[in-house]
This record gives sequence, C-alpha cells and structure tokens, in this order.
Amino acid sequence: MKSKIKRTKDEKKMIENISFNLKNIIENYDGEKTYRALGKKTGFTGAYIHGVIHGNILPSIVALKKLSDSFGVSITEIINER
Repeated sequence: MKSKIKRTKDEKKMIENISFNLKNIIENYDGEKTYRALGKKTGFTGAYIHGVIHGNILPSIVALKKLSDSFGVSITEIINER
C-alpha cells in the first residue's frame, strides 16, 4: 500500500492554483484535449498530465517551464493565485 505524501498548507495551495490555472489554459487550447494528445504536445505522459490537472502531482520548475512553453504561456500564468 502506498503511503500518502503529507503536504504543507502552502504546497496544497500551490497544487490547487496550478491545477485550476492549467485547466483554464487547456480549455482555451484549440487542439485535441485528450490526456494522450496533451501528453504528446507537452512531452509528458497522459497520466502525468492527468495527475497535474487533478492535483495529484506537484510539477517541478523544469516541468512547469516545459508546460508553459508547450501552451505558449508564462510560468507565472500557471502558478499565480486565482
């Protein structure tokens, strides 16, 4: 059985912000929106994209940069508080 990672309050808030903002960015994206297609576009797996969007994964700065470059937005647009 996997043990659940204990997140700090700030980490939880950051994950919520990234998840919310990335969902909005993807909603405005003109291409195919399946996890597999988004994974191909970003260079990640569909499962990783799913995990980030649903708040199960806190992406690294490098991953955030890769995501932001893929969608033509800045990192700050992904991590800003809503």
